[in-house]
Amino acid sequence: MTDTDDSLTLLLIETDEIVRLGLRTWLAKQTGVTAVLDTNTVAQALATLEDSPADVIIVGDLASGLRLVQTLEPRPPESPTPILLWCSALTVAQLALARRAGLGGYCAKGTPPRELFNAAVGLLTGEPTWQAPARIDPDADITNPPPDSSDPSVGVPGVQYIDAEQDQLERWLEDPNLTLLQRIIFNGRRRELNAARWFLCQVRSPRPLPAKVKGRKPSSQASSQPSAALAVSDSGSLTPTHLASEDLEDLLLDAILSKLQPPLRNLSDTPLEIDILRPEKRRHLLVTALRSVQNLLSELRHSDISPSRLRDRRDRLALDLWRETTEEFFGRYYTLSFNGESLELVDILLRETDVVQSAILDKIPFFPELLSHLLFQTPLAVDDRTCEFGSPEATLRAEYLLHNLLIAIANGVTQPLLDQVTGIETIERQFYDRRFLSTRDIERLRNDLSWKYRWETYLEEPRAIYESRFWLFVLTERGIKRMAIYAHRREEFLALSGVRQAVTLILEGRDALAPRLRSAVSWVGNGLVYVLTHVLGRGIGLVGRGILENLGSGRSRASRSGSRD
Repeated sequence: MTDTDDSLTLLLIETDEIVRLGLRTWLAKQTGVTAVLDTNTVAQALATLEDSPADVIIVGDLASGLRLVQTLEPRPPESPTPILLWCSALTVAQLALARRAGLGGYCAKGTPPRELFNAAVGLLTGEPTWQAPARIDPDADITNPPPDSSDPSVGVPGVQYIDAEQDQLERWLEDPNLTLLQRIIFNGRRRELNAARWFLCQVRSPRPLPAKVKGRKPSSQASSQPSAALAVSDSGSLTPTHLASEDLEDLLLDAILSKLQPPLRNLSDTPLEIDILRPEKRRHLLVTALRSVQNLLSELRHSDISPSRLRDRRDRLALDLWRETTEEFFGRYYTLSFNGESLELVDILLRETDVVQSAILDKIPFFPELLSHLLFQTPLAVDDRTCEFGSPEATLRAEYLLHNLLIAIANGVTQPLLDQVTGIETIERQFYDRRFLSTRDIERLRNDLSWKYRWETYLEEPRAIYESRFWLFVLTERGIKRMAIYAHRREEFLALSGVRQAVTLILEGRDALAPRLRSAVSWVGNGLVYVLTHVLGRGIGLVGRGILENLGSGRSRASRSGSRD
């Protein structure tokens, strides 16, 4: 790249086509920009870079940024292309991963385009931009949060209307009786509102743009050393430090707290026990489970225990987490008045230990491995490779496993409440969401959960074992989603028997027969088309031609006889 005023080439990676088009159009009009290339995947971006090198890459999500920075290795004497991360608000943990992985800067989505462009130019002039992450206080009152002046949507006309429309759409989409067409229409409307909200936020508070882009040079400050992490000082600034197990624990806890914001909707197709709770109770329960995990890690860290003993005591540790969370959430001595009797709620719930253990706690994947990773810095298996403690891949996987652990513990706490404490108005009014105030709705959820357990036991779980994967429930900015991860499950596969083994045999038979059946059907179909077109078609054509010729000759004879008369 030459140091001329008009030679800046930007590459934009963004999956949302509307957002990508709007930002690309705006960036192309800025002083100093020669070209703005855009793609929607990392693979397309790499192919584009081979043909047209870029000076700065703007990537629209954290996962793509991490993959890209690992793929683009610096080639001396060339310098690595700086990458500016432009995505939804990052937590401290995610921001630490981004800096340690080698990304050059970070701006949250909603940042005005001028500020984003200035951040891209700053990467070339040696002034990287790292916006501060959001820190969440778990004890803060979040039912009526104060307006945040840093939120780009505050004060923008029309945003409140869009937010109200989005809330209404979310309520409609929760209706299980929607038809497929209605669900498609509502999802399309939601995407349109998201795009409209983003565009409205971009036009607020425009800032002046530097007239020229001069003296650009790659900055060595754009990435941190691989062995450094980030800690938050009292002043709120991020400083490099050695990554100890306690540091990673704090990063993960802070990252999870930032996602534990009501309403925590279940965005998966699988019903969860915590669906019945009010949004604020759902959040309180997950925060309580998080504190129980933190207490468990603290006790184990100060005890004489080894990674092998963690695996041996897996069931005991999971039960301890469940019991502590149950007692802390409901209160150890919380009593109910039912039919003239005083009942201690926690004692009733803890009677369901065996049910909760077999249905929920035993199925939590990688529980001892997660504890060992956080306590002893042991490597963590991620897909088909082993990742060291502190690496971006291991830390992200640990965060996902911790999400799933918290949701499983919360489901385990709620499950006995649904099964053993029914028909008590005090419980329903205090804990249940308004969607489940009627007996019919409560029974519908219980039936859905009962069917889910049978479906998972006899079909989903054998299929997941056969396909070498686990299903995790993870926390996102908009709610709870379901994701699959790869895992070696050969021993579990060999231990299958009965109906569960029959399911894998059916899947294996389908995999073996399906391609052959498709080939046979295709061959028969091609033969049938040939017979209809070339054999019957020609025969019918010849018959039709003969009929037409006979009709023509008949008309000719009739006309000749008429002329003679």
